[in-house]
Amino acid sequence: MNGSFQYRGYRGSAGYSAEDEVFHGKLEGIQDLITYESTSVKSLEEAFRDSVDVYLATCAAKGKHLQLPC
Repeated sequence: MNGSFQYRGYRGSAGYSAEDEVFHGKLEGIQDLITYESTSVKSLEEAFRDSVDVYLATCAAKGKHLQLPC
């Protein structure tokens, strides 16, 4: 399984590791490394959305310049 998600202007990858039996992904198009994983596709999309929200909130709280996707 390979694919992607879209949320709040951010794109996230979606993949599956048969060896680890886990779905995984990362935010694409930014230099910061933001990853997420889950045991199902449905919860992977939720983990992706949560990661975007946490990234935005963390940048705001720390006064860090927000990286916008390319």
